[in-house]
Amino acid sequence: MLGDPDYLAAILILTLIQGLGCVTGESVSACFRDNEKALQISCGSGYMVRITGTFYGYSYTNTCSFRPGDCTQAKHTTYPCTGYDSCTISLPTAGVGKRLTECDNYSTYFQVEYTCEPVTQTTDICRQTTLTSQRGYISTPHYPGNYRDNTGCETNIKVDPSQQINLTVIDMDLEINGTYGCHDWMYAYNQHRSVTLCGRRSNEKLVTLQSNEITITFQSDVRTNKKGFWIYYEAWPPLVVTRPPTMRPMTHVPSHSPDETTSTPGPVQGISSSTASQNHTPAAKKEKLPFVAIVSGVIGTLTFILIVLLVILVYRWLQDKRDAAYKHKAPDIEYLDARNPAYRSSTGTEFGGIEIYYNR
Repeated sequence: MLGDPDYLAAILILTLIQGLGCVTGESVSACFRDNEKALQISCGSGYMVRITGTFYGYSYTNTCSFRPGDCTQAKHTTYPCTGYDSCTISLPTAGVGKRLTECDNYSTYFQVEYTCEPVTQTTDICRQTTLTSQRGYISTPHYPGNYRDNTGCETNIKVDPSQQINLTVIDMDLEINGTYGCHDWMYAYNQHRSVTLCGRRSNEKLVTLQSNEITITFQSDVRTNKKGFWIYYEAWPPLVVTRPPTMRPMTHVPSHSPDETTSTPGPVQGISSSTASQNHTPAAKKEKLPFVAIVSGVIGTLTFILIVLLVILVYRWLQDKRDAAYKHKAPDIEYLDARNPAYRSSTGTEFGGIEIYYNR
């Protein structure tokens, strides 16, 4: 299995998605062979269930949840329990599974991906007219309960001009009028485009409205009231936060306040000259600090120069020793110094490594 290209590709894709922070939250799953009828999700008080995905899966390793390399097929549906603090999802085709065309097998399990979102992160569209945060949730009044009659509200989302707002309808249930009309509706628009939505929807991205400013309007009539909608918005790309410059530490603290003069006054009445001289002793010590730093810098520079000279002398000594060895090896041949620029390599800085001789 490790050599299977599909298996390796699945691992790579999953790793990339996790690295981008797209896979967050939790999951529940069950095998069809266990004859389970439903999956239970519980987020607890103060949280709302957000279903991010559901899919059938066939496991090559006989497991009841997704593993890299499994054959999967997404299931797109609307779950009425979205937005509540707990959720019960019935397993489709319980005990049988669904035939997956990609792998020519029946699914062995069903899995639900979800997150638990704090209620405090959702803004009632009728309670705030302007939103400027980088991300958040918007809902109709009383969501996930039903909205009221003759409700009309509007909110404006605005972010930095360098960004665009991505809208996702997590959950929607608005009263429709026949096949194409809307009794209750959500109207979203920017400077160039608009869209009107009603009916039942889930996990639908509104890609046609991407801009840095979007206005969302909700309107209901006196007819049947539904659950409403729950929308997620996010600004993209993220803003680059610039860090303030690092403050240098203060090396000298003035002995006088900013309002005091910097001139040296004469002796102050009531204070002896010896006391005055004692008070100025710390300042005198502080003035000696730059001299110590200068001396240390000079010593360090001289030490560095001596080390460089020593390295050069050792290098010249080794070269002379090598030249003497060559001359001793061939006394009847005059040796050409490799340091001659006429015989350097193509780099112009290094000898080519070839011993060059010529006859007398």
